[in-house]
Amino acid sequence: MTEAEALAVAQGAASLRLLSFSRHAEERMSQRRVRARDVSRAILSAKHATWRAKEGNWKFSGGRDVDGEDLDVGVAFEGTTVRICTVF
Repeated sequence: MTEAEALAVAQGAASLRLLSFSRHAEERMSQRRVRARDVSRAILSAKHATWRAKEGNWKFSGGRDVDGEDLDVGVAFEGTTVRICTVF
């Protein structure tokens, strides 16, 4: 999968609110006071997707949450599921 493909697939899922959240992502979101809509907005506004081979997922960066704050998101593609792994 290319960077452009990763962005397109995740942004499509985010626009339809079809994101799945891992337990780890939910814990990090709680710690950082990040809501699901912040994650969706950050993915929709992300400028880059970087493959992280060690973690086996993508880092979406350059996006902002609903308050305009920078928010990076770890995303994995599991079949047709777009799973949020973590937030930075």
